[in-house]
Amino acid sequence: MSKVRIHVEHAFAALKGCFQSLCELCLWMKMEDDLYITVYWVECCLILHNMII
Repeated sequence: MSKVRIHVEHAFAALKGCFQSLCELCLWMKMEDDLYITVYWVECCLILHNMII
């Protein structure tokens, strides 16, 4: 389980290195829609990262 966690943490660190908008991702989670916006934001960064590679 810890090996998987390390891989996930490294993946997020790589994304944060490429996309500065993820470093200070501060959104108020007042509604469930706010969570979906955050998830879509991260998904978009993942897609862009894969396109760059």
